[in-house]
Amino acid sequence: MTKTKRPAGMAHDIKWWPEQMWNAGSVCTILADLKSGVLHAGADPRRAAYAVGW
Repeated sequence: MTKTKRPAGMAHDIKWWPEQMWNAGSVCTILADLKSGVLHAGADPRRAAYAVGW
């Protein structure tokens, strides 16, 4: 993990993760079919993740 210099005026240090980091997040998505008005949603089943649309 490398550390990047703090941009001027910013209060956070930036630390880069490796390209593949399992705990970086999970995929959740919502697809809106504009013709029918139907929302299709999907979430990563390997962890607690939800894709909700209404």
